[in-house]
Amino acid sequence: MLWSVPLAHAIAAFDSGGSCNAGGDVIFSIPSADAVGVPVDIAPAFVFSPNGCGVLESTLTLAEAQSGAAVSSDTVDVSQGLGGLDPETELATSTAFTFTSTTDFAETAIGFTTGTVASTPAGVIPTVESVTASWMTDPAELQIDATVRYSGSGGGDLIAQWRDGPPDSGVGSAITRTGAPGRTDSGSWVSTHVLSEAPAEWCVSARTRELDGSWVDSEPTCVPVESAALCGCSTTHSAAPLAGIAAAALALVTRRRARG
Repeated sequence: MLWSVPLAHAIAAFDSGGSCNAGGDVIFSIPSADAVGVPVDIAPAFVFSPNGCGVLESTLTLAEAQSGAAVSSDTVDVSQGLGGLDPETELATSTAFTFTSTTDFAETAIGFTTGTVASTPAGVIPTVESVTASWMTDPAELQIDATVRYSGSGGGDLIAQWRDGPPDSGVGSAITRTGAPGRTDSGSWVSTHVLSEAPAEWCVSARTRELDGSWVDSEPTCVPVESAALCGCSTTHSAAPLAGIAAAALALVTRRRARG
């Protein structure tokens, strides 16, 4: 088995986001601790719990367990919940490795053993089924609520990212979540895109990560931004009042295959 922490644990950590903590904790990994038969083209990765304290960096190291020789190492920004390595060559077959994350607050290490073959693409396609973007005035922030469905059925949990941003201008912010083939998932988050006023339209997309580090992306879904005060009175970008504010969902997106 190549997967670790239960999906429910990762979802709970995601939905509790917002408060500042000592630094993101590792809540999920690919491969899992003590996994065997791991594909030789594995791009190992950790998923971190939400970190409300600003930028969080981790030094990631992949090393042969017996000799300690580093195969790949990098210091990466894991503030969006994902830290991974992409080794330049396939790993040695039937060999034990150690994958380590070191932040200012914690060190996490897992061990795994490779098999003899490369991975087979899972091809799990995410679809953003619904999106709501609400502009909150106190404090000024853009809250995103969304639902994402993953294609297929059966199979282990996987790494997914939900991303948001303005139309035709790339990704404004991203959060990392775990998913599974055949699962429909909902959640909410506050965009980290810097905004001084409510935009007219906002987009959400999702993508799933293959074992070799490549991505399968959905098409973005774009919606008008609703303007809402904390009292629950809202308008669709200054239109008629709404009865209340619903805040709980998620998103992320596009169908494409890209290394990294």
